[in-house]
Amino acid sequence: NNAILRRIRVDLNASIADLPLECLSERQVEDLFQTSVDMAKAMLGNKALDVDSRRNRFQRAVTQKKFCSVNTTAIIEDESWKEFFQMKSTAMTRHDFSSVGVGKVTDKTTKY
Repeated sequence: NNAILRRIRVDLNASIADLPLECLSERQVEDLFQTSVDMAKAMLGNKALDVDSRRNRFQRAVTQKKFCSVNTTAIIEDESWKEFFQMKSTAMTRHDFSSVGVGKVTDKTTKY
């Protein structure tokens, strides 16, 4: 949603990575890494596989929070986000949906 992205980037001067995140545990990352190695071995064979390079790329992805997602529970429990969503909800109920063609009556037929 553009309003949410605008709130994050403009109002909060932040990025998605600055929001509360849920990330894979160390064990989950290790399991994922091992699965990746096993699949690469199956496809490429042992000789073509550079495990150290793969581990470095995995570690870089962990550092960059590539295995994380936004903790939506923390967001919706935060007071400032509650106010934001309440404001957006109020704006949506006041919006004239006919401007976007929803519920517009044409030829005695309602289009949804």
